[in-house]
Amino acid sequence: MDLQFFTQYQKGVGIFENSLSEETQLFQMPSTGEPSYRIAGGTSRLVETLLERIGNEQLVLGSTITQVSDYKDHIEVKSLEGEVSSCKNLIITRPPFLIVSHKIAFDPPLPADIAHIMGNTLTWMGEAVKFAVA
Repeated sequence: MDLQFFTQYQKGVGIFENSLSEETQLFQMPSTGEPSYRIAGGTSRLVETLLERIGNEQLVLGSTITQVSDYKDHIEVKSLEGEVSSCKNLIITRPPFLIVSHKIAFDPPLPADIAHIMGNTLTWMGEAVKFAVA
């Protein structure tokens, strides 16, 4: 997609907060860890680039997704309101644990090992709600 990115600065002291009920912890950032990357212009640049490619008419907002069905030649997405949308590609931008914990039904079902990993993947800002269909 021709997005520019840069390596995130990761030197010094980091702050870890496991939950609101526990005290935050300070730790020294390891110097040998794998680098993290940021998108130049922020994450919104990724969304803007995708929207430029698919067009506004393909974007559905404010809909609670209940089922995703893969029919090989297209994907159908069903909403709580009973609406059905079809697409060739689907991008779900919710954190993985929220996808499996909010009971989106997948047909065919997600492989058990993938669903397990998704359900146990902690995500920074994991309670943020995002969803995109392409």
